[in-house]
Amino acid sequence: METKIGALLPNGTRVYEDWESNDLTNESYFLIEFGSQSADLVKAEGLHKWIEYVFETKLPNIDEEFCEGWLFANEINYMRINELEELE
Repeated sequence: METKIGALLPNGTRVYEDWESNDLTNESYFLIEFGSQSADLVKAEGLHKWIEYVFETKLPNIDEEFCEGWLFANEINYMRINELEELE
């Protein structure tokens, strides 16, 4: 299944990307807020790529815990979601 995922960058630019996944329910995600009206849903395993792309920075470590600490240290609002639920 292919899904379009939209991201709103801090400068106001919206980026769309194709996201292929057979099952979205067995993955961990981060819901990351941009202001009060926008948020990105990012797979935990790709969090380092998202941070590097959106904030135009190179991280010294791509470990998931390091990336979560980076979000916290930079005062970025986020919520970890351990599993998405299927909606009927």
